[in-house]
Amino acid sequence: MLLVTAKVKVKEGKQKDFIEQTKSLLETTRKEAGNISYNLFSKTDDETSFIFVEEWESNEALNAHAKAPHFAVFGDVLKAIGDGKADIKVYTVSSVR
Repeated sequence: MLLVTAKVKVKEGKQKDFIEQTKSLLETTRKEAGNISYNLFSKTDDETSFIFVEEWESNEALNAHAKAPHFAVFGDVLKAIGDGKADIKVYTVSSVR
């Protein structure tokens, strides 16, 4: 199993737009084969900072997600209202819950 974190910042005043445009990505991704969980959190002390926390069954599932059309659309959203590049980290889960 893989755990992915993706930190993103959005331009000041674009937080509501970002959250609204993220809803479709969350809903669609959660239905993808191999997705265990896919959630978005906002930082408590910086309302322009967000983090996606994702769990995937395999590297193949994660790679398929990265090639999905809805993920490409979201990339366009980030280009338009994001404030820099996403900081993405992928971890292998070393224990079973």
